[in-house]
Amino acid sequence: SMLSLSAFAAEGETAPALADAESSWAAESINRWAKAGIVQGDSDGNFNPAKPLSRAELATIFVKMFGLTEKADNTYADLKGDEWYADAILKCTAAGIMQGDGASSRATAEISRAETMVMFGRAMGVTPAEKPDMSKFTDADEVPAWAAGYMAPLAEMGILTGTGAGAAAPLANIDKASTMALLDKAIAVYASAPGEYSVDNANGFVVVSSAAAEGEVVLTGTVAGVVVAPGSSAGKVVAKDLTADTVKVDGAAAVSIEGKSDIGAVAVNAAASVEIAKTAKADTVAVNAAAEVTNNGAVKNLEVNAAAKVSNTGTVTNLTANAPAEVSNTGKVTTLTANDAVKVDNKGTISKAKVKADDVILDGKKPTTVDVAPGTKNPTNSDGKEIKDNTNSGS
Repeated sequence: SMLSLSAFAAEGETAPALADAESSWAAESINRWAKAGIVQGDSDGNFNPAKPLSRAELATIFVKMFGLTEKADNTYADLKGDEWYADAILKCTAAGIMQGDGASSRATAEISRAETMVMFGRAMGVTPAEKPDMSKFTDADEVPAWAAGYMAPLAEMGILTGTGAGAAAPLANIDKASTMALLDKAIAVYASAPGEYSVDNANGFVVVSSAAAEGEVVLTGTVAGVVVAPGSSAGKVVAKDLTADTVKVDGAAAVSIEGKSDIGAVAVNAAASVEIAKTAKADTVAVNAAAEVTNNGAVKNLEVNAAAKVSNTGTVTNLTANAPAEVSNTGKVTTLTANDAVKVDNKGTISKAKVKADDVILDGKKPTTVDVAPGTKNPTNSDGKEIKDNTNSGS
């Protein structure tokens, strides 16, 4: 039959991708993701839009959308490893999207609205609310504590909408049509080819697929968040005059944040190279992988959580090293906190260094104030010369 091929309809082709999608209220959404190759029909070419979604099916959607490749070790008691969905579950586990209850994956179980929102929030890099407020929903007390942190910001963005009666219905199952509609509404741009994408949607996300990152992708405008998919190791992603709450770099691409870009939180989760231009700024940059990060602009909090290479020619208010990283500074750092054996080469200004770990190396210009925590070895330069505490705090 022709139907098995039609899930990969050519660009601009208007024929329904899936036999039974046209009769669904979510036909446009289903067809968008079918054309993008994210979902396909069963052996009869049907999508079964009214059927409840399973955890395995949602995992499969995320694997295709983000091009997930890395698999976690199987620690799930209910997963043999040869099921059709085993790879997808383990890839979503490795990506931090799916956690199960620790012991079992419950892969074939129908997925609830709460679980869907949490997995979507994690996938998109949404910052969970510390004090989630679900009071606008009539059934706020039914929202599980583990889900509220993600559900509250998604509700604020209008991605999570209540039922007709104003309920969040967190424990109700979500069907396949609703899932496609959710992804359609939330993902303003699915960049599946190189090019320039202009977005004006403060409540929408941009996903840069692994295919798009073979060339250069330029993003401008206003978005809630950007996800650079894990498969995108080649190519370049440019945020140009972009305003975004979050930028999640899950692929080893070259990412440059240029122009008047203003980003809330940048998470570097892969061995990418990330550069922030002189005119750009970010509230928080978390370096969670062995990446190369260069700041020429203004960053409030730069957290280095992996053995990365970080250089600053701009300004950083708080630079916190939680890993044995290499830091070079020709700009201005207000406070450097060394919680691990970081190596710093300073040709700029560091107003205060708080040393809370042994084997810290400080080369070049000495920080104005050096505060060594009690019981911690004094830092040295590369030649082994000790740099003493000068705060009179008595260490």
